[in-house]
Parts: sequence; C-alpha cells; structure tokens
Amino acid sequence: MKLITTTSLFFFYLFSYAQIEFYSSKFEISNHNLTAFYSSIIDDYESVYVITNDFHIHAIDKKTLSTKWSYYLATKSNVRPVLFQESILVGQHKSANENYCVQLNAFTGDTIKTLKINRFETTPNIKDNILFGTAINPKTGGSMIAYDLNNNSIVWQKFIAHGYTKKPYYFNAKIIVNAEKDNWFTIDYYGNIIDTICTKKNRFFDDENACLRNFKLITFDEKELKKAFLEKHFKETSNIIQENNSNMTVLMANETLLIIGKNKKILQKINLNNHIPKVSDKISDYSAILKIDDTKIWFFYNDNLATYDIKMKIMTNIYDLKKWNTHQLVLDLSNLNLWLISKNDGQLYGLKLNQYY
Repeated sequence: MKLITTTSLFFFYLFSYAQIEFYSSKFEISNHNLTAFYSSIIDDYESVYVITNDFHIHAIDKKTLSTKWSYYLATKSNVRPVLFQESILVGQHKSANENYCVQLNAFTGDTIKTLKINRFETTPNIKDNILFGTAINPKTGGSMIAYDLNNNSIVWQKFIAHGYTKKPYYFNAKIIVNAEKDNWFTIDYYGNIIDTICTKKNRFFDDENACLRNFKLITFDEKELKKAFLEKHFKETSNIIQENNSNMTVLMANETLLIIGKNKKILQKINLNNHIPKVSDKISDYSAILKIDDTKIWFFYNDNLATYDIKMKIMTNIYDLKKWNTHQLVLDLSNLNLWLISKNDGQLYGLKLNQYY
C-alpha cells in the first residue's frame, strides 16, 4: 500500500462547527484549590463522574443534569476513576500515611468496600470478573496486579517499581508489562512469566527469570516501535498518545497523526497543522485520541475536537473549544454530547455538538 501523507490540498474539505453549552456545574471550588489543579472525568451510559478540585467525586445524571451524589475523597487526581459493572473505583486519602481505593455504588455513591490497594494508576483490563492493572500496593509499592473484587483480594501481583505509571498492553492470552524505562516483560493472566530464556533478565524478580524486551511502544499486532521509528515520524520519543483496535494502531504527537497497519505498515501520516485551525498562539498541553474504529478517528488537539475520516482522508468535523481551556474530556457519541473539565474554573461543562458524521 502506498504511503499517503495528507496535505493542505484537502483543506477545502475542512468544516468548523459550533456547539451549544447546555450544562455548567456549580461546584464550590476556591481559587486556592485551583492553584494545584488536579481533576479527572469518566462516563457511562447514564452518568458523568468527575473528580474535582473540591476534593470530591460527583455523579451527574446525563438526562436530568442533576447531581445524583457527591463523595468526599480528601484528595484529587488526574487519574480517571475506574468503572466496574455497576460500581466505580476511586482513590481516597484516609490519613497521613494511608491512601486506599474505595468501591462506590455508581447509582447511590454508597461505599461498597475498601480495597487493599491505593488505586488503579492505569485503566485496568477486565477478564472473568478479575481486574488486571497497575496500582500501588501500600505494602510493596508499584505493582502489576490481578484483583478479585468479589472476594476483595489480590489474586497475584508483580513488583514493577515505577513501571506502574505505564499502561500494560493486553492481548488475548498475554499481558506485556513495563518494568521501568523502555523495559517490558510478558506474563499470562495467571501471573506466570512467559518468556524465561534470554540473557537479559528482569532485576525486579529475585525468584523468577523474566526476560526483558526493550522498546518504546508496541502495535496492535505486537510489533515493537523503537526510538528510531518514533524520531523519524514525530521527532520525539515521549508524550506520544496511542490507541489500538483490532486492525490498526493510531499515534499522535508533535503535530502528527500516524495510522499504522499490520507489520508496522504506515497507512497514513497526517500533518495536523494543515487541517486543524490555529485557535491560539499557545499550544494546549492536553491532547487525546478519544475513539477509533475502522473508518474514523475522534481526537482532541490544540483546543479542537476533530473527526478524521480514514477512507476519505479528510477532517469531517472540527469544533473550536478554546473558550473552555480543556483539562480533560469524554465524548458521548450516543447523545452527540461532549463533557469537559475547564481549567478556567475547575467546573464541568456539557456541550451539544450540532453536527456529527
């Protein structure tokens, strides 16, 4: 397949659409609490859940726009809460030396149980009602953990030190876990080390021989992306946003959107500055790939929400969101709504998108 690099020749396809603000919260957030800004958001089919700078998590009903419940956490975080069945998992500060994850009823906000970890630091994968993810165990530190919520117990864990900050790669029969820096090792869903025959072993395990692989990122079909590859396409090797589906990997960084197919085949390389209007001289420090499928990519870049049509190779929708100074957002495609946290005041806003393909 021929490499396609989109340019401004396609610029006449670019459309900019307006949006209607239908909701704004009235959380009691002092200016002092905004100086150290930490906040996060997640949603399900019924509610939006937001950790705010008032040290609470609030649940907002999408239909009535009323606050269903609020729960005091005594902390705030940019790490998103975790949805599990009809509950939500979130970190809570207990005392000077105690931080634990609590499971709350998603409908009422009532406490179901306190977990034996601080919180999940990356979005976990759920398999057979077991949560697999990285977390801080108060006793052992940064770990890869399998957690049984029904029995409120750790099924198994692997110490990975600062590797807990990077989301593992979850495949059908294996998990590829970071062991600090660019070192990765492979385990199965029972916590067993898969690769053991090699010369470079994982120094974190005293009783197991875990082979290390060295790479920056890995694609949907398990192909390693190393430093040279990322420097070639992005002129940098960090702060690269990645999303996978079953057919492609999408990367975004440094004004570039890259679509990768099987065996690291570059399907499209898009210069975003040729398609996204410049809304400010200041580059936004928040970017996100919100959703990908085989035909479209929804993403947030430089204060714009945009949709890229993979087959037509054009931007079909662009929304200028500079006014809200976005900290984090979620996209509700079922209702054509956008929910975001504004860095201007720490409040939650709901926006109706007036056109969507």
